[in-house]
Amino acid sequence: MHVAVEANFEAIRRLNRRDRARVTGFGPDLQGMHMAGAERYRRIARAQYGVAVEAIRERRSRSDWLDFVQASRQEAERRGLEDLLGDVDDQIREVLLEQDSLSPVDAEEVLSIVRRVVGALREGWVDGVLNLLEERLSRAVTDVDDPEMGRQPASPVMTAQEICITVMIAETMISFAACWFIPFCWCCAALWILGTLAPKMATCVLLFPNG
Repeated sequence: MHVAVEANFEAIRRLNRRDRARVTGFGPDLQGMHMAGAERYRRIARAQYGVAVEAIRERRSRSDWLDFVQASRQEAERRGLEDLLGDVDDQIREVLLEQDSLSPVDAEEVLSIVRRVVGALREGWVDGVLNLLEERLSRAVTDVDDPEMGRQPASPVMTAQEICITVMIAETMISFAACWFIPFCWCCAALWILGTLAPKMATCVLLFPNG
């Protein structure tokens, strides 16, 4: 999924260069070169989003999937899941507060997306997160085919940024869920896994150039 996000970023970067070349008076050859690069990375992003969707569907179709979901949730709840998720929300808000490069509108949107994924985790545990991720990545294939290649707004942030945030938090939540089955992970690494979340969210907003 990271390959798809990075390719989407590069497509937007090349598209922005094409547009800057046009408004600053450079000729069609330079504009065409950057547009060709944007199209190349668009194709990579589209293909990789599709691969990710198929991988999610394959994992959720396995016979042991629901047993894993139920067992890992029970273990997480036994060890204080709600308190940990509350701590995550507090940490994310604090990190977003400290990001001077984020506008208030962007910070609010990042927090909203994070809470949407955490809500899916609370409701359906890791299966809920994968279901949400599958839906968003399926739409990403269409989004990247738009002439704006993900620059189009998905509220205050760009579509590509919203996809990036959803991917990052979903991956973190999946690692967090798996942690309960790994010896010593829940006591020593679970908080570290969750602690990587907030910086990732800010990175998704800062990664994609707006022009």
